[in-house]
Amino acid sequence: MPVRTRRDGWTAERQARFITLLAQGGCVRSAAQVLGLSRESAWRLRHSDARHAARLHG
Repeated sequence: MPVRTRRDGWTAERQARFITLLAQGGCVRSAAQVLGLSRESAWRLRHSDARHAARLHG
């Protein structure tokens, strides 16, 4: 199912890249920074998007 573009910058592609970066380095701040997004926005996404939260926690 297509995911609509989020207004906070977390496109489907960015979310996938974030998960990859997080798996490689284990640091939310670093992974978000590589994408030009904030650590805070990553945590907001986690709390607002159940599918994303499930990927973060396996």
